Amino acid sequence: MKRIIIKSIFSFAAIIIVATAPVFSVFGDGPGSTGYDFLNIPIGARRIGMAAGTAVTGDSDIYWWNPAGVAYVERPVVSLMHNQFIEGISQQRAGFTFPMEGMSAGAVNLTMLSYGDIDGYDWDGSPTGGVSAGSYSISYTQAKRFTYDTAAGLSLKVIHEQLDDESAFAAALDGGALFEPYEGVSVGLGWRNLGVSGNFIDEAPQLPLSLFFGAGLRLNYFTLFVTDISYLDGELKYGAGVELSLWDSFFFRGGWESFADVDETFRLGAGWSFRGTGINYAFAPYDKFGSTHRMDISFQFGEPPLIERIYRRGQSLYRQEKFEEAWVEFNKVKALNSRYKRINYWVERVEDEIK
Repeated sequence: MKRIIIKSIFSFAAIIIVATAPVFSVFGDGPGSTGYDFLNIPIGARRIGMAAGTAVTGDSDIYWWNPAGVAYVERPVVSLMHNQFIEGISQQRAGFTFPMEGMSAGAVNLTMLSYGDIDGYDWDGSPTGGVSAGSYSISYTQAKRFTYDTAAGLSLKVIHEQLDDESAFAAALDGGALFEPYEGVSVGLGWRNLGVSGNFIDEAPQLPLSLFFGAGLRLNYFTLFVTDISYLDGELKYGAGVELSLWDSFFFRGGWESFADVDETFRLGAGWSFRGTGINYAFAPYDKFGSTHRMDISFQFGEPPLIERIYRRGQSLYRQEKFEEAWVEFNKVKALNSRYKRINYWVERVEDEIK
């Protein structure tokens, strides 16, 4: 059954892209050959710090990387992000993600890119004063888990760009699939920005259609490795990184990324999480263009699902050195879902303590 679901997801993604690419947006033929480039600026400090993350769940920022990951959000989440980008450009994002019945979830996200002060000139080169410019996107994501370790999702985006008194609207669809073929191993793939655009001045800009594939390896309770490959504007882009966690509350990240038109570069990040509140930071240098600084904060609220409450109770009993009672709670979780978070690690750890 699982193989049938995975095959169906892959087939659906391939059919959508192949059948509609000639009608809608097509792949660019090089850097700068498409419009709406702000759609290519990643969202979320956690994955930026690792330079990858299309196959990693655990937070609401996954909607940009792989819409399927939204299905794994278990509690309502409000999230905010600020990105101090290069050349005085800044990016803001606000989002709300919410679980639904039937192992499904939805998300609404608003992204805005501000270009700072822009000087205007007429055809003779004489100053005309400041020019306003901005890029905006609002999206709705719907995702569903078909099993505990297999999910698919779609995001519909409405896009608007403005330069002085000229503007353009566009609509795009992102899609992705995510599954865990083995414990600790996750794989994700899909596409971004398949859609249509209205005219900007005299022509319709081409949307930056891209494909992505990624994998994650949870080596142990403390260590997560990730890697991504994407195809955009006729070029391949690579990224790989690691996340180290301490007590499931403090996180340290690093990664490496390769661009077709910018020198290879590193990424650094850190995070903190406690009782539903998470704060993440990421540093990313861009060669001669300068460096970027991303900061985001998220708030989870509402009652966690039953399996999460049992999982946390087991962790609390373990910290109190009540190992036999913790073993009972962890095995309740394992009976409900044998791949839930890091449950097998905790079962082995508490059994070692009992011995």
